[in-house]
Amino acid sequence: MNATKSRTTMPQFEQHKLAKLHRLVHDPHAKIAVDVEGTLALIHPPLVEIYNERHRTNFTINDITNYDTSKSRIGMPWDEFLDIYNTLWEDRQHRIEPSVSIAEIEALKHNFSADLVTYKPAEQGKALEEWLAAKFPGVSFNDGTKMRIVPTQEKKVHLPYNIYIDDAPPVADEVIEHLVNGERKTKFLLVISQPWNRRQHYENNEDVLVVKDLRAAIALLLELKSMPQHDTITLSETVAQGIVLASDNL
Repeated sequence: MNATKSRTTMPQFEQHKLAKLHRLVHDPHAKIAVDVEGTLALIHPPLVEIYNERHRTNFTINDITNYDTSKSRIGMPWDEFLDIYNTLWEDRQHRIEPSVSIAEIEALKHNFSADLVTYKPAEQGKALEEWLAAKFPGVSFNDGTKMRIVPTQEKKVHLPYNIYIDDAPPVADEVIEHLVNGERKTKFLLVISQPWNRRQHYENNEDVLVVKDLRAAIALLLELKSMPQHDTITLSETVAQGIVLASDNL
């Protein structure tokens, strides 16, 4: 006798969000914009490690309580943040770990039209390509298939994407403002929960789902894509646990 996997019905507020995301996931023209730093590339742990090495402190990424590190508990001046950031990408890429596995990035690439959309300066484009090749061997990027590296200085919300996966409060705020101004049917935001965005309480917004990490975001998208439309969406327990609920008050 096969055991039935446990399913979870989300609260009504999250049901409303999931229904919209479900429609977008099944739209063959929908495109996904995946952020790099803080979402795919976990640059903040080694960044804090280097800061601690320089100053003989013992901060963790939980001390980056504001997107502007100078206003965070860590008190890292913004120019030093940029200096360490550049050092990591130029000389110490091996210290930057990915948030997902090769199998997960392949699943995202082959099941959706998804791009890596980044504000990284153009001169660091090669460094990003080298990092991707080292961390995701065998996965093709910028080969004319489904997943490209898209550098931009334009606001991400103005680019032709429907689902945004991002950790940065400025990007989240831009997408939310855009949604309020009339594009609620065509855009949705998955916020990666990080210490620097938790005070915004994005989980209380009807066009936003907060997820624990990129792994949780990919698992949610894949499960919704495999699911026919229902009045009530039930998720596997593992996928449901990856969603930060409005009632969690993070």
